[in-house]
Amino acid sequence: MRPAALSFLRRRPAALRPLAVLPALLLGISAAAAQPLPNALAMSCEAARALVRQSGVVVLATGPDLYERIVTGQRFCMMQQTTAPAWIPTQDQKQCLVGRRCQERWYWKLR
Repeated sequence: MRPAALSFLRRRPAALRPLAVLPALLLGISAAAAQPLPNALAMSCEAARALVRQSGVVVLATGPDLYERIVTGQRFCMMQQTTAPAWIPTQDQKQCLVGRRCQERWYWKLR
């Protein structure tokens, strides 16, 4: 026997049943998008470095309304970008090398 909450799906034509699930999916996506960023100022340098190493790419909050996209290597950047060392402030250090950041190649700007 089906739960009463899903009984409305039986009354709808088969073509509309996937549309009945759409609002729930959209709510789940928007809730995931609203998750707070990891705060580098609340982490030790080694913890921030480990997070980047584990994820490959991560967006870290580096201050109020400031954030930085940190990567482990070139494969997380676009073709016209290269990497540069990413030094950010953490809880225990003013400048901590946590990974790399993507930046435009200098010769790409000349085109």
